[in-house]
Amino acid sequence: MARAEAVDGCSHSVARADRGRPLSRPWAPVSVRGRVRPGEMLTLMLARVVAVAVSIEALLVAGYGLYLGVSTVTGEALEPLAAIVMALTFLALAAGLVVLARGVLARRRWAAAPVIVWQILQAAVAVQMLSLYPPIEIALLALCLIAGVGVLVLARELTA
Repeated sequence: MARAEAVDGCSHSVARADRGRPLSRPWAPVSVRGRVRPGEMLTLMLARVVAVAVSIEALLVAGYGLYLGVSTVTGEALEPLAAIVMALTFLALAAGLVVLARGVLARRRWAAAPVIVWQILQAAVAVQMLSLYPPIEIALLALCLIAGVGVLVLARELTA
């Protein structure tokens, strides 16, 4: 038997764990006799859009973390210890967003809830800051809506 194991009386292939997708390419569309399933391409495109939106958010958060770190090193920060802690927090948050983007791209169910929570938190902050920087906040709200609604639509297609 080619790497198949029996678990609770069920036989499954270790090499193909998720609806026929090879583990090395979880983002690849599942094909039936060489053709892509009708809804599979739309699901794949939506997963890519959400992953790109979350990746852009990760890049922005990492950029702000780096800005805080540089301002601490150059002596611009009024509270250096607080700036270092905030910089590390933002960099850790950016790393977490990258992991979530990869999870959405691989269409994993565990990535949906944290992405939705992040979008709600981001929307709350963006609405509060709307009067200070309207163009930037409107762009962030649009990005938030794209990612949040995309994950909600994609939720039925996410796998364990």
